[in-house]
Amino acid sequence: MINKQSLFSALSFLTIIRLKGYERFDAKESVYSFAYAGILIGIGAAIVHMLLPPVAVVIYLCVITGFLHLDGLADTFDGLFSHKSKDKMLEIMKDSRIGAMGAVAIVLCLLGKYNAVTNIESVLIFAAIPAFSRYVMVLMMAFLPYVRQNGTGKAFVGGYDRRVFMQILPAEIILLVACGFIGFITINLLFVAIFIWLSVWYKKSLGGITGDLLGASGEIMETVLFIAAARFC
Repeated sequence: MINKQSLFSALSFLTIIRLKGYERFDAKESVYSFAYAGILIGIGAAIVHMLLPPVAVVIYLCVITGFLHLDGLADTFDGLFSHKSKDKMLEIMKDSRIGAMGAVAIVLCLLGKYNAVTNIESVLIFAAIPAFSRYVMVLMMAFLPYVRQNGTGKAFVGGYDRRVFMQILPAEIILLVACGFIGFITINLLFVAIFIWLSVWYKKSLGGITGDLLGASGEIMETVLFIAAARFC
């Protein structure tokens, strides 16, 4: 059963949505509803897709998150592709300015999503993929250490029980209905491969994760899985 406080905390962190009467925010508890929040985000994307041109879906996915994950994507690419020391990478990622690698990452991400959205046939896909892109953040927080002494993501990390891993099941069912068996298997294999690749990259580069890396993980996963869904679903 979904905990309302957990879900509303997840929505308040992952989106620009603020619900009256649920102002109390619980960072650790919110992690148990990241995938559920992703489904709600995706339902909104499905509605936009049915009513407006494809570019509106891409804009919606940016706006609903307050551009938080795109900012993390840019900071991650600026930092990790600087090929500096760990401390220097972390310093670069704290810089509010966007560098060349960050700008390229954002452009490629948005173009990838737009190309995918124009070719997706099943509207159910829009409810599933955003859930997977938030769930990868959950796995990152569960399995990788947080490397900053202080930071936005620190309050979210560690101390979970097995409930945190079960939240993806509704999205898995939606994906199976939308894509059939082959698409379902393909997208899940891609999800696992991208999670492993990002985990190894982050661990090798910084020794773990930061809030920026979590946001980047979500954006990369969402883009790749939308592209895959356009091909296999």
